[in-house]
Formats: sequence, C-alpha cells, structure tokens
Amino acid sequence: MDTVVKSIRFTKEEERAINEYADFANRSFSDVVKSAILDKLEDEYDIKIGQEAYEEYLKDPVSHPIEELFEEFDV
Repeated sequence: MDTVVKSIRFTKEEERAINEYADFANRSFSDVVKSAILDKLEDEYDIKIGQEAYEEYLKDPVSHPIEELFEEFDV
C-alpha cells in the first residue's frame, strides 16, 4: 500500500491531549489522529446519507412494517 506523509499543525495543548489519549489507549499518535479523522468522515457521510434519505421519505411518506423487510430479505 502506498502511503503519503502530511503535516498537521497542533497547539501544544492539542498535542498533549492527543499524546495522553494515545498513551492511555496504547496507540501511536499517528494512529489516534488518523482514526479520528476517518471516524469523523464516516460520521459526516452517514449524516448526509441519512438527511438525503429523510428528504426522499418526505416526498412520499409511506412506511412499511419491519416484518415486510425481514420477509423480503429472508431474515
């Protein structure tokens, strides 16, 4: 896997907080920062998809019992 190096500026307080968490979680500074960024991106994506789905639902607010979904997917 190809990797790239990026530079992020932190205040001393931010660095201290991240280092403390990394030590507590027994993880590297880089791993903590990278996973926090990726988690945030995933959360933002989920929010956007949820908002879009809700807007679609409002155009035609029909819902179906969960049992229909279970039956459809043989659950």
